Amino acid sequence: NVLVKSSDEKGNHRQVLYPIIFGGSRTIEENPIPAPDSHDVTGPRVVSSAPTRESTGFAPGRPVVLKFDEPIDRAVLKEAATIFAMMPGNHRPVLQLSPDQYELSLYFHDLLPDTTYTLSVNSGLRDISGNGLDQDPIQDGNNSYTLTFKTAKQQVTSLPEMQNGGGVVVRGI
Repeated sequence: NVLVKSSDEKGNHRQVLYPIIFGGSRTIEENPIPAPDSHDVTGPRVVSSAPTRESTGFAPGRPVVLKFDEPIDRAVLKEAATIFAMMPGNHRPVLQLSPDQYELSLYFHDLLPDTTYTLSVNSGLRDISGNGLDQDPIQDGNNSYTLTFKTAKQQVTSLPEMQNGGGVVVRGI
């Protein structure tokens, strides 16, 4: 990961973490967290997300963060293509799992501004006991999770106080 930090003369600061993967896929570690209950038969569910459901103004380039009610299996890192679908466009994320395995960050580097997206997560996502995602445990079977949100509009502005300089603004918010 590369942490990019920026600031301006007025004291505004921003930092963003960008995952960079070189070569082949990363080695997947075994689950370092023991299963909380050997009799666990309930699948994990999403308890919160950023962005929230039906939100607007989500900045392209920011990660979608899903928080779960129990630790999830690290195997999600190598099975993302079969677990996550982002439409329109069928975008594929780069994933980062928190050390406690309760929080999953999904980086979609090609989302467009002012666009409504729907992220679907299916029961291929499992907890550390092997139970599939079950977003609604009251209903029979494992139920997927769906998150719909809209990205922010692109802002175009002049820089009247800029007298000279060089470089390129690749992504600005």
